[in-house]
Amino acid sequence: MVLGHAGLSGHPRMWVYAFHMPAFFIISGFLYKPHNWLLTLKKFCVPIAFFSLLNLGYVVLRMAAKDEPIDAGKLFLRTTPPYWRCNYGDYITLFRGVWFVVVLACMRALSGDIPLFSFIRKHALWFIVLCLGYMTLEPLFESYTEALHDYYAYKVIGCLPFMLIGMVMKTHREWFLHLSWKWLTVLAAAFAATTLTNGTADIWAYIFGKHYLLFFIAAIAGSIVLFSIFKATKPNAVIETFSTGTLLILGIHTPILGVCLKGCEMLHLPYSSVASSLLVMLLCYYPIKWANQHCPILLGK
Repeated sequence: MVLGHAGLSGHPRMWVYAFHMPAFFIISGFLYKPHNWLLTLKKFCVPIAFFSLLNLGYVVLRMAAKDEPIDAGKLFLRTTPPYWRCNYGDYITLFRGVWFVVVLACMRALSGDIPLFSFIRKHALWFIVLCLGYMTLEPLFESYTEALHDYYAYKVIGCLPFMLIGMVMKTHREWFLHLSWKWLTVLAAAFAATTLTNGTADIWAYIFGKHYLLFFIAAIAGSIVLFSIFKATKPNAVIETFSTGTLLILGIHTPILGVCLKGCEMLHLPYSSVASSLLVMLLCYYPIKWANQHCPILLGK
């Protein structure tokens, strides 16, 4: 995720974007436990509000450094739309990756945080098929739905199957987390073949390559291989720390990347998305540990 925002491009971007966001949603489904929807809103809204204010300060400082006029009304109009739709224009995104949090909150509501919709989780396989059917046929009437593609609420349809797959994996974990190397090799080959066939995808931009089903197959195969690799490794305190800090990383990585890019320009140094991403993770590590002990709400806890 950080690599993508840091400017990853070309074939590396194609491989990462083939599965990285679906993997987030699958993990979310695997770890899902119903909570009151008001608690879910609090867990997501407090970190978003806090880090948005921090990033607003960074934006204002940048504008002041460039001697740009600061109009509170115009700034409000430029910063609010990205909380519910994709930012392709002159808007300012104060919490980059907020689409993921909004979509996740919607899917939690549909999975049981709002008890009225708990039947979706209980009949997960049927709703996976329904969503896949809709996404398969959607290109046929895309002229009617294209205007909705930028809205996060609409993206729930294409993301929900991944979260539901995570729930199915939890129920039948022995099928997915105890695969032989033979099956893992088959899945890795399927991931490579479908990704190369499908081309570049970007679930945020509602771009699924040649077809959503190819994207779905690649994402599931790549995610299961990734989970199996990590399951085979010993527990690692550093990885466990990062695994709890997604919201904090989302909240502060944008200004860090911006400073990295500006610093490289001033020093006439080549910019590296990999080096910048590593710096982001390094700088986030101890704030995550601190927040986990002293202010867990910033981590969505």
